[in-house]
Amino acid sequence: MNVLQVLKSGTALKGKDLDVPGEINFLLDVDGFQKIVFLHAGITLGIFDALAAGSKTVRKLAKEKALHESVLRPLTHALAGLGYLARRGGTYSLSHFSAIYLVRNNKEYIGDYIRIFTDTWDAWMKLPLLAKTGKPIPGMGLKGNRGQSILRYYAAANEVVKQAAGQLLDRIDLGKVQRVICGEVGLTFLQELLKRKPDVEYTLASLKEHARFYPQLLKRFPLPTPPAQFVYSDRGNALKDSWGGSGKYDLVFLYRKLAFYDYGEQFIKKSYQVLIPGGMVVVCEPTTDSLLHFMRWILDAIQLMDYMVGGSQAPALMSSEEIAEKLTRAGFKKARVIPAMYGVFNFVVGRK
Repeated sequence: MNVLQVLKSGTALKGKDLDVPGEINFLLDVDGFQKIVFLHAGITLGIFDALAAGSKTVRKLAKEKALHESVLRPLTHALAGLGYLARRGGTYSLSHFSAIYLVRNNKEYIGDYIRIFTDTWDAWMKLPLLAKTGKPIPGMGLKGNRGQSILRYYAAANEVVKQAAGQLLDRIDLGKVQRVICGEVGLTFLQELLKRKPDVEYTLASLKEHARFYPQLLKRFPLPTPPAQFVYSDRGNALKDSWGGSGKYDLVFLYRKLAFYDYGEQFIKKSYQVLIPGGMVVVCEPTTDSLLHFMRWILDAIQLMDYMVGGSQAPALMSSEEIAEKLTRAGFKKARVIPAMYGVFNFVVGRK
């Protein structure tokens, strides 16, 4: 008997018959997709940007953005209920969080993170197919994906990692760092590095078919100097293609390379090859011992997305210590874990 049936019948509630908190929680979980929809609409319609200049009534906001007031009213009310807008009387303004992270021109903007999920909604709905077949979900692969979801992923990942990268750079010795190589998710790392060492020479690496994304990414995340070179790989297979080029580097920045199906660890081996003695590799991965382990389902979601891209043979998420052990086995003499963002990110740094 559910809550509605009990209320209609007038029957007294019995603990053995009902789990009212559980039923309410279930209904909230089922309706949870609407939170994403509301946020996506707020960003797409420019509501957060419009309120950055100050509070507005729904009527004024609707007129300014050429929107239907009747539709905008429950949308703004819902965003306020979720804590992304503040409501006072008949006016709405940005919450503290939204003022920092959801205004497009702000340096800490992370709004594109939502679009990763709206772009891949159909793929997520095929999760039962993944469980039955163990095969990658069509359209989720890094190669052969002609849509904008990969670009948005690169943009969102750069946004998310920026603060953590700044904290990392404050905690490692940059004295001898002159030549650096990183991939598409390394631009904000470079921005932070070049603030500290403007004379650093850097190389950008990419899958060849993703070269088309760099003009947009560099416009979004501008760097004060152009790269020394671009290195484009045909397959993303570090040991068998041109990843890293023939150069010798002081620092290699790897973001989510270990998730590559079948050959992720080759990026560690190739990093060792292209680093000079004393050079360092920085590995940034979601680790099972990060602060995220308190919200285990988030790590599960990351793991499932890796399976959607690479199938059931995609590598499992690792702890920071497991990554450090891989660095040691590849020849790195020193490997240490450097937490950032209160432990949300655990960078693993190895020295050659």
